Parts: sequence; structure tokens; C-alpha cells
Amino acid sequence: MRRSVLLVLALLPWLGACSGPGPRDDAAKGVATAAETVPSDALQGPVWSLVQIQSMDDTLYTPARDGQFTLQFLADGRLQVRADCNRGSGRWQLEAPSRLTLGPIAVTKMFCGEASIDARFLGDLGYVRGFLLRDGALYLTTLADGSILQFRPLAP
Repeated sequence: MRRSVLLVLALLPWLGACSGPGPRDDAAKGVATAAETVPSDALQGPVWSLVQIQSMDDTLYTPARDGQFTLQFLADGRLQVRADCNRGSGRWQLEAPSRLTLGPIAVTKMFCGEASIDARFLGDLGYVRGFLLRDGALYLTTLADGSILQFRPLAP
């Protein structure tokens, strides 16, 4: 299961490249059609809570508690961010069915402690280039498949 999610996420940048004009084979058309069914407002609504960050070398970074690192996509293109003891805001934009960019993000600069993954989290957000919604979870992929950030909706 984990490998199939990773494979799909690794292919997202290439799928976006396939969405330009020109002929495509039937398999690529099927994938593009499935991706195009995701509405532009699919990210909006819930507050997304970080489950984990998986780096390219399979290192996992996990928050100490639920709701410590969150994203909220607002309808007007604004993004609300919580990174441990810091808060911030920025912009988000869908550029293609599965291509997403975030930033720039303005954030407070409080020291959250040696064990915090706030610097890793905020650094990765600047490199987000794709997303996947699957089984109620949100996966953000970074440039050059550096990391996969997994989120789930935060319970109210």
C-alpha cells in the first residue's frame, strides 16, 4: 500500500507535464481524466493536520501531537499555516489538476524547541508542487520528489 501511494505521488509531476496540448496514449488519457475530476475546491474546508513527512531517504518526521502542524486552504487563495508555536499565512494556487504551489508564506519566528520539526515543515512547504487526495488523506509532494507530506482532516 505504502509503495503504491509513493509511486503515484512520485508520478504526479510527470502527470502534470502530460496535461499540455498534444497527443497522449490511452493510459495517459485515463490518468489525466481521473485527475481532472478533482474539483478546484477539494482542498478547501477542513483544517489539514500533518501526520508525517517522509523524506526521499525514507526518514520519517512526525509531530509530537495532533494539530501541531496544520494547513487551511481558503477560497480566496489564502493559506493559513500553523507550524508548532509559529503561525503564518500565504497563498496557494492550483496550476493543473494535480499541480499545487504554496507561498510565499509569512510566518512568525519563535523558537519552538530543539525537537520541533517546524523548520523542516516550513522548508518543505516552499517546494510543494503536487497533491493527491486519497482515502480522506491529503498528500503533498515536493520538487524533485524530496518529500511527501501526509495530512488528515483535523477533528473539530
